[in-house]
Amino acid sequence: MAFMRWARTSANQVRGGLASQNAGYKSLVPSFDLHKQVLMKDDGHVLANQRSILLGKKTPYLFHRHGFARTIAPPHLQRQVGLKVYRGSSGTVIDPYHVRTRSPFLERWFTRKGWQEIKQSIMHQLRSGYALAKLRQMTGQTRKAFVADVERLYTEINTAIAEGNRNALKELVTESMLSVLKNEIKKREGIWDRVEWRLGGPLNMSTLQARMAAIDPKDLDKAFVQITVRIKSTQYFGAFDQDGKLVAGDPLKQISVEDIWVFETFLGSPQKKFRLCGRITL
Repeated sequence: MAFMRWARTSANQVRGGLASQNAGYKSLVPSFDLHKQVLMKDDGHVLANQRSILLGKKTPYLFHRHGFARTIAPPHLQRQVGLKVYRGSSGTVIDPYHVRTRSPFLERWFTRKGWQEIKQSIMHQLRSGYALAKLRQMTGQTRKAFVADVERLYTEINTAIAEGNRNALKELVTESMLSVLKNEIKKREGIWDRVEWRLGGPLNMSTLQARMAAIDPKDLDKAFVQITVRIKSTQYFGAFDQDGKLVAGDPLKQISVEDIWVFETFLGSPQKKFRLCGRITL
């Protein structure tokens, strides 16, 4: 798909095109009022279930709608999204990625259900394409640079989790994600004394979708952009008890792992750096 090849339009072309078409594209971007948000409690996470290899089991972080100061009514053609603003973070995964069904050819083109499916597919690509184009316009970000960012974040985040380094995670993940990871580390430390983890080779990544959410619908230059990425890797993992005995995994055996991570940046921030804001299990 076109959006998976990253927005190849030059920055100048995007500036001109988006400036004149922002009004028409606002239906592709949900908005929320930053000043009417309050901090979410630590137990109010908005994340999908995720199997963490470093924890060793599924942890039920479900999509909670209660506890929000405000649930935003969706614009035209947008799914309803409850948003909570943290310091520099939306505090939620915007339109979490899911596998879209594909009907047989005849049903897709000659039934009402099929037409709706085609419409949803087109809107999915438009939302992703617009978010990537806006990101490129505002930051000059290229696919190569984004891939390098993801590789660095994936390695540093997993290393920090394995070491239980909570301070390192503060710069790598959003506030809501940090709370989740702290809980995971605490639970793991109650089971295992020490964890060894390392990558076994280069990452294989593919972009699944991109989304935007604006603080002010009249100013799309101050918006959150989230990119959902499938990451396939080979890893080495071993967990040890207090006596140094291997109790889970094998640090000498390579295993294949597939993750779906959501990375977020705020276009209004001077740094415009990406951080992990969510993980998705299909």
